[in-house]
Amino acid sequence: MKQILFVALMGATLAFTAVGRDYKVEDRSPVNHTFSNNKKLDVDVISGSIEIIGDGGSNIRVTGERVIHAADQQQVAKAKQDDVLDMNEKDGTAQIYENGPFRNGNNHSSENHGFHEGSDRDYNVNWNLTVHVPRETALHLRDVNGSIKTQDTHGAFDISAVNNVKYKKAFQA
Repeated sequence: MKQILFVALMGATLAFTAVGRDYKVEDRSPVNHTFSNNKKLDVDVISGSIEIIGDGGSNIRVTGERVIHAADQQQVAKAKQDDVLDMNEKDGTAQIYENGPFRNGNNHSSENHGFHEGSDRDYNVNWNLTVHVPRETALHLRDVNGSIKTQDTHGAFDISAVNNVKYKKAFQA
């Protein structure tokens, strides 16, 4: 319970401080990745949107973009170096998580992937992801500041959303 409260407070702090900033530079970069033969999907981002679409395919396919808002080009470069999307496969699970200065590098296996916050940056990063999955894929989705939407999926799911604009789970009859 303390971890959930801590993550909620940090997310609220991030959202509040990002609103007051006067970011003058925007940078967008694409995300594309394909996982093969995984039965589970684990996604963990701090800011941005997660959209899961179930289909008849056999692979998990990720598309999207990283959107950086920063005070200047130096901060854009810092954001590109500091805030990355780690994608890997482990024990039948496709793992996608945002890794940045707000995570403890030695504690990625914890439930909150080692979340903590530092205040020495003048940028904001959003990861907006669309993931196509086989319909029976089990989903473990986490987002702090953004939205989560799933459609046409039938697998088990565990969804955690803090400060989310919206959450929607659409079932196909």
